[in-house]
Amino acid sequence: MSGLTTPIDSLPNEILIAILSTLESRELLHLTVVDRRFNATATAILQQRLLHTAKLEGHEVMLESYHPSARLSTPSMSCRFTGVDLLNHTCADEEDMSLSDLSKLYSHFRPVVSEETRRMRRIYSRRMPAPTQEDIGDEPVFQEISLDEDELFSQLCTTTSLVKTGPRPGIFASHSNIEDGVVRVWRHWLERAAVKCAVAPPSKQQGDESTILWLDATKNVGLRFTVARSAQAQEPMPVLHSRCEDPPVAYTLLYEELLVRTSQVLLAMEKSAAQEVVDSGKAIIIASY
Repeated sequence: MSGLTTPIDSLPNEILIAILSTLESRELLHLTVVDRRFNATATAILQQRLLHTAKLEGHEVMLESYHPSARLSTPSMSCRFTGVDLLNHTCADEEDMSLSDLSKLYSHFRPVVSEETRRMRRIYSRRMPAPTQEDIGDEPVFQEISLDEDELFSQLCTTTSLVKTGPRPGIFASHSNIEDGVVRVWRHWLERAAVKCAVAPPSKQQGDESTILWLDATKNVGLRFTVARSAQAQEPMPVLHSRCEDPPVAYTLLYEELLVRTSQVLLAMEKSAAQEVVDSGKAIIIASY
């Protein structure tokens, strides 16, 4: 950092904030190394943006998660925002976070069956009765995982995206990808997670990362599950079955939580805003069948 005095050093904080606020978040990050004043100002702007982003005003996070063989038959999930925090970290002053603290902020969401999926079910299923009071609430999402004998893992293809809702269901004004990839669901992870979930409710596991499957190496996006052995998997194995073999097993996974690093949500929202300007007057139609 330079010790020379420049004309910009004499600028009032209000003017400097106004100037830096016109920059995108990626550009602001580069300015944090200029000097202490720029670092403090840019960090304050980023903190304000991150906390405002958490509200997702006019936007919604969507999740796709499916076995590779079920790509065409698995609908997207809606994700309800539940809060933002520093995952497994504490901050001395939440009103004045450092740049390092901001990078540890995570937004939490609860995946549920999307309203579009439920609407299409009612349309294509004539026998379905009219929605009752219980049908109005959010519907949880389950995933069945089966492993054959000696099979060590299964796979889930995942895509997390941010959309801006349009004037009608299934129509989005913008769509911005956050993260996609393939995650392996290991046999030993399923076994350990099932044991933990059997003795502790989800509310007691918020600080336990072992029940989270991270979708990328940088831990930008993760899924927390409640895992239980399927009923058929709990039947006793044949007497002649070798102890050294991994027997066939089946588990039911309940999608408890989607965790997204808040900085990634912010970048997706800025990308979405830019997309709206370019594609003004157009819409993206995404429907579940």
